[in-house]
Amino acid sequence: MTSDNQSSHPAFPISEEYIAFLNKKLENLSPKQILEWATVSIPQLYQTTAFGLTGTVVVDMLSKIASERAGKEGEITPNPIELVFIDTLY
Repeated sequence: MTSDNQSSHPAFPISEEYIAFLNKKLENLSPKQILEWATVSIPQLYQTTAFGLTGTVVVDMLSKIASERAGKEGEITPNPIELVFIDTLY
């Protein structure tokens, strides 16, 4: 969304009203429920991680979500989202 003052922010196809709606919808969900929602609601979703503590937890949660879906849908190797490793050289 562009503003009248021509800020350097790029246009974003989701309105502020829709973002407010999503925030309200997701605010009382658990982290797992939010990730489940994201994996089915956001096309081409990626998880970035440097395999720090929080990134590892999210990757683990996504892996468990994929395994649960596999059990329900009969898949062998589900991949809910792509994982992008960021090497921080740390």
